[in-house]
Amino acid sequence: MSQFDTHTVIKQLIDAGMPEAQAEIIIVTQARLIDDRLATKQDLELVQHAIETRQLATEKEIESLRAEMKKDSESLRADIKKDSESLRAEMKTDIQLRLSQHTVHVGAMLVATIGVLGSLQAYFR
Repeated sequence: MSQFDTHTVIKQLIDAGMPEAQAEIIIVTQARLIDDRLATKQDLELVQHAIETRQLATEKEIESLRAEMKKDSESLRADIKKDSESLRAEMKTDIQLRLSQHTVHVGAMLVATIGVLGSLQAYFR
């Protein structure tokens, strides 16, 4: 209920010449408005406590998300490193295979060239 003494204020209004019924209606109405519209110190303390509680919960959530992001980041780094090493190994194997194929081709062409040169030499002798 109201935080001020309505009886005393009603008495003061009556003593000042206001009719009792009118004084009671005015003060009761004001008391209701005050109760409905004004925040008390206790109301403010409750709101402040709720805000502080929510702030702590939010800070914990943020810290949890940071830890989760760090873990995910480390996992991604490990996956990228693994994929990179795997790709590097595949490329190395592919390059070695192509190099050996080219070596065989160059060798075959060299043998054919030597054979042609040998045949030409024999022909022109």
